[in-house]
Amino acid sequence: MTEATQEVPMGYREMQPNSSTKIAEALVEHGVKIVFGIQGGHIWQMVDEISNAGIKNITTCSEQTAVYAAEAYSKVTRKPAVCYATVGPGVGNSISAIQQAYFACSPVIFLGGGNAVDTDYLPVIQPSYVMDLMRFITRWSQRITDTTQIKQFIARAFKDAQIYPKRPIALEMPLGMLLKPPGQAGFYGVDGLWMEKWRDEDTGAAVEPGGDPDLIAKAIKVLWEAKKPLIFAGDGCHWSDAGKALVEFAETAQIPVVTRRIARGCFPETHSLYVDSRAGRKALQAADLRLSMGQKVGSFDEFGMGWAPTIQVNESMEQIWTFLKTPVAIVGSPRVVLKQMTEYVKANNIKPPAGREEWVKFCEETQKGGYAERVAKAEKFKDHKPVHYGYLAKAVWDVCEEMYGG
Repeated sequence: MTEATQEVPMGYREMQPNSSTKIAEALVEHGVKIVFGIQGGHIWQMVDEISNAGIKNITTCSEQTAVYAAEAYSKVTRKPAVCYATVGPGVGNSISAIQQAYFACSPVIFLGGGNAVDTDYLPVIQPSYVMDLMRFITRWSQRITDTTQIKQFIARAFKDAQIYPKRPIALEMPLGMLLKPPGQAGFYGVDGLWMEKWRDEDTGAAVEPGGDPDLIAKAIKVLWEAKKPLIFAGDGCHWSDAGKALVEFAETAQIPVVTRRIARGCFPETHSLYVDSRAGRKALQAADLRLSMGQKVGSFDEFGMGWAPTIQVNESMEQIWTFLKTPVAIVGSPRVVLKQMTEYVKANNIKPPAGREEWVKFCEETQKGGYAERVAKAEKFKDHKPVHYGYLAKAVWDVCEEMYGG
């Protein structure tokens, strides 16, 4: 017998409204334009509602790639980026990439599928517990069991992901919770203690602290007493978008600048004050003082062994390093502190100390000499067949210089 066609009201099969609309609304409120992930049965409503809200969905070939893509996006935008995965192998495939985001200090927000709470400890087909799997590779992880918690925890995730050093945060969205209609009120009679647009400013932006004015003055004094100071710009300069402030202070103080890792690009490599950490190695060895701006000093830096005394500026006390001789330590955003230092110098009409131009000239000549040596070395292999990696590196360098101008 042929079953008679039934009229089904629009939205009935899709179970609308559903709690995933809250997820989508919260992401829109925090300025999310794009998400990365792979669809799955346990999270189909969440992915649908995110798309329905106008957020672009990028489907990757693996969940690991989705997290890596989100991490890259976070580094480019300097804001938290969102990725997702379904239960079981979906969440499992994401773990190594989440760990990478953790150690790279990247603000990634991971939305993972989860099993219904009432099936805990039962032999479900794809067991998945985000909190247990990711608690040690995120700033924090949370299993959301009530629909009134959704917006509260998403808002907290966007805020806390921006605490320096930035970290990923994982939210588990269990199937049982996703299948419920949106709750109207929590224990206190409100929607999970959630405040719409709780900040007047951009809700997803970081709150960046300034440095203690007394320490700013002390740092300037120490820098002016030094004969051969160098500025080392690290990760914090990138995350705080300190490029313009870095150039202004370096030019005002006439102090050469070395950039490290993700801070490459914060200071033009064609600038006369720029010192490459390899080409200008002689200058690094000759320096009698370092100003470390947002630098994560680790094994690639030999943990600062043999370094000159170092003024440390970092947005987090966590990355003020106890294995460095430190005349001044300032907790503050590199961008804000650099602006404070420049304003202090200008307000007090302080000129670069005598002899500073000789140090600047030495660094500039060292940089040019080291670069010339590398070019000459690469040119030796210009006609090598097959192409030699030494010359290939120079060709790539030249193209980048042509496209981006330092």
